[in-house]
Amino acid sequence: MSRMLNFYDATWAEARKLAVAGRRAAALAALAPLLSAEAAPVTLRVSALRLAARLHADGERYARGRKLLREAAALAPKKAIIQYELGVN
Repeated sequence: MSRMLNFYDATWAEARKLAVAGRRAAALAALAPLLSAEAAPVTLRVSALRLAARLHADGERYARGRKLLREAAALAPKKAIIQYELGVN
């Protein structure tokens, strides 16, 4: 197994844990490597973009959240949930 996959999985787990705990800023900081990693698996990157968008929306930074959702939609255009989130965000 690739060391990068372990890194991505650990990063994703940490970001989700922080988000659930309500530590929005720390969760966004933990997501930063996934958001900027072009080599990350697409499904993981889409999930990270969606979580970051949700965190930005919770912080009332709606424009940034929509930008992240549009990026996620570009990576996974057939995911209906992303289109839904774009509509309600």
